[in-house]
Amino acid sequence: MLGTGITERLEENPLRKELIHHPFFKEVRSSEALDREKVGVFLGQWWHPLHYFPQFLSRTIDQVPMLEMKTAISKILYQELGEGDPARAHERIYITTMRDAGFDETTVAEAPPFAETARL
Repeated sequence: MLGTGITERLEENPLRKELIHHPFFKEVRSSEALDREKVGVFLGQWWHPLHYFPQFLSRTIDQVPMLEMKTAISKILYQELGEGDPARAHERIYITTMRDAGFDETTVAEAPPFAETARL
């Protein structure tokens, strides 16, 4: 793995492969017992707090009083946004991972939020 980029390392990570090939996603792809459309709705609603999280963190940095807290939160924000590489941002990794699990980008990242989701 030495010398490979983060994207390649993530794609080859056994835990990522385990997630993509998890029995849940296999069942969604092949079973009539699980409704693929409903799973897609869940994944599409999950997108909204994931997408908003960096904004939440940046607003939190503005509001917390202690420099140590600001520093710790800024580190999380940096990681969320891909550590300087937008292709490594968590929301982009989510889209590619869910695509590899069998869900298209429209389903997981473009569905309008439910009122309950928007209130988060």
